[in-house]
Order: sequence, then structure tokens, then C-alpha cells
Amino acid sequence: QVTAKPGQTVTLMGTGLGPINGPDNTAPPAGDLAVPLQVLVGGKTATPLHAGRAPNQPGKDFIQFVVPADAPAGCNTPVQVVTGGNIYSNVVTLSIDPNGQPCSTINPWSSLADQGGRFGNIFLLRLNATVALAADQPPADILLDDGLAAFSNSPAGGGTLLNLLASIPTLGTCGALGGSLNAASLLGGSTSGVPGATAIRYLDAGPTINIAGPAGQGQLTLGTNGDGTPVAPPSSYSGILGGGLGALFGETNPPPFLQPGDYTISGTGGNDVGAFTTTFTIPPPITWTNKDALTAIDRTAGVSLTWSGGDASQLVMAAGISSDSDSNATTGFLCVVPASQGAFTVPPPALANLPVTGPAGSSTTLGALLVGTMPAGSAAKFTASGLDSGLVVYGSFDVKTVEIK
Repeated sequence: QVTAKPGQTVTLMGTGLGPINGPDNTAPPAGDLAVPLQVLVGGKTATPLHAGRAPNQPGKDFIQFVVPADAPAGCNTPVQVVTGGNIYSNVVTLSIDPNGQPCSTINPWSSLADQGGRFGNIFLLRLNATVALAADQPPADILLDDGLAAFSNSPAGGGTLLNLLASIPTLGTCGALGGSLNAASLLGGSTSGVPGATAIRYLDAGPTINIAGPAGQGQLTLGTNGDGTPVAPPSSYSGILGGGLGALFGETNPPPFLQPGDYTISGTGGNDVGAFTTTFTIPPPITWTNKDALTAIDRTAGVSLTWSGGDASQLVMAAGISSDSDSNATTGFLCVVPASQGAFTVPPPALANLPVTGPAGSSTTLGALLVGTMPAGSAAKFTASGLDSGLVVYGSFDVKTVEIK
């Protein structure tokens, strides 16, 4: 992978930088456009050397800038252009290494996506959600312990799931999210309209995956949604292990399942993947300490997050999403920082392109914040015949609906 290093000049290509004196369907004039401009590289301000129309390319712009000396090194360092002081571009990424060597990353999926192969990914996910269902009603608290797994033969360059996982931003920075893909589509429950899905062949690892832990036994089943409803064609495994949505309807949920402690995960194997058994430890999660105080986000001010707990084996993931059904706009952000920091402020550029929403519970808009933990460095691994790599990942996330201003 080609990387840039601090001090090197990089060229960005794009559109919409500003008007020129003349039509845009002929060769443009040379020179910089008279537009106030910043280039942000991992949140650090870069020095623009040139910003104008691309030579002999009507309608296209190019910006040349110098990679800042303090730009964060990594494989997915975000790059964003700001014009006029408050107009923010989309976010792209740049691989940076101080010595121009292949980029270094804590992300276990980066090399897998590049190389392709036969992969198994098992996810154990706890979701604590505080959701306002209506603006005039108090929010409801939901706990959901969910399991998801996919076994696939993915092409070099990654499939949909691997590309998404491999694009986690460089540590200490914030990337961008777009679209409205859900977990089922990413893992194969529904691949209709998902780019790259036709290049993936899903592997048969048997009818079920079994999970044993401090709270008892759980199971992920092939070809069903988390609630047990069937999916065709079957391509992923899922199951609700504890908790659920019963609180929304006055019902009693099963007890929580994904408690801290030691787990054994096993599969009997199928036509493509052999039997396997592995052990895995879930660490205590962090506590999002200012969750209750956050009811709205001012995009121009950023949003400060604080937490307690966590250790060197964990990273904190902060994410947000905003959706407006009237304009069919959905965007978001994703930041990853060391758990040891205890606090992080999501900067205004990461929030700038979120659609404005009404108060939490609005019927046509949705704003939400997520804060939680993910493994730092290598994920837990398992081996099975028919697989090049098997990973088990645990995440615990608190989510609450908020207003985006």
C-alpha cells in the first residue's frame, strides 16, 4: 500500500471548489481560485500549495497540499476540505507513515481485506439503548445482547463487510459514515443492492454456533434474523442471546447474557468449514459518564464525551448518525481513541455534514450517539479447516437518541 509521509506534497481531485470567470465546458484558466481554503489531515491543518481547476479538465478541481508534520500516522487518516470557513467536503482517507513504509494499523481486518480469502467472523455485541420513541414521551431503556457471524470466501480487496471493518479510522481521528446499511445486509442476511456482494461466496459452517458463558448457553442459527425469522438465501448466523425489545411493549425480556467473564464458542462444522472450539474473554466495559447530560449536539461546537473504566486491551469507539427521511439524507461519523484517555471531543468537522434533526423522538428525523468499547490490537482468533482466518470480537455500546442542531 502506497503511503505518504509528513512533508510530502499530495494532490486531491474533486469538484465544487468555486466559480471561475468563464464557462465550465471549456478548458479552464490556470491559477488559484479566490476561495478561503483549509485542508484537514487527521484534524491537523495542512498547507495548501495550489487550489484551482485541473488543467484541461473542465469542471474538475485539484488541490495540492503538504502533509503536516504532526499528521496522525495510520492506514485510514481522514482528509477533509473546508472552504469559506464553514463549508465542509466529504471525507476521504490517506495512508500515512513517517518513513514512507507500509502503513501500520491496530485494525485486524485491514490485511484480510487487502489479501482476500476464506474468513470467519463472530461478533458478540451488547447494546444499551436509551431511545425516545415520541417527542412527548420519556425515553425507553433497552438492553440487547446479540450474536452475529459470517463465514465467507471474499475476493482480494475485500467484500462489503471486510471493507467496512477495514475502514475504521486511524487511532485518535474521526472518519465518516454514509448510507443506511444495516447489520443483516452487511453480514449477508440481505445483500440486495450491496456493492461487492455478488463477489462473495458464503461458506457453510454447520447449522448452529454454540456459545457458553457465565450466564449459561446461547446459540446462533444459520439463515435467521436475531428474532428467529428466516432469511433466504441463508448466509449468516444470528441470535438474540439476552435482553430484547420487550420493554417497548411492556413484556419481560430474557436476562442479560454477555456478562464479563470467560466464554467457549464452538461449531460442529459444515460442508465448507470444519468443526472448531475456542475460548474468549469479555472484559468489563466502560461507563459513559456524561450520557444523561447529552440531549442535543451543536454541530458548530463539537461534542465532548467522558467515560470511566477500560484498560489497555480496549479502545473506545464514538459514533453518531443523523437521518432525515424527508430529504432521504443519512450520514454519520466514527472516532476511535484509547480507552485510557477517559475523554474525547468530537470536533466540528466530523459533525458538519450531519442533517439537522428535530427533538429526540421526531417522526421524520433521527439523531443518535453511540459510545462503547472494542478490542485494541489483535482480536481473539480461532482455527478451523477450510478457513484462512477466524476472529471473535466483542463490543459493548451505549446508544441514545439526541437532537442534532
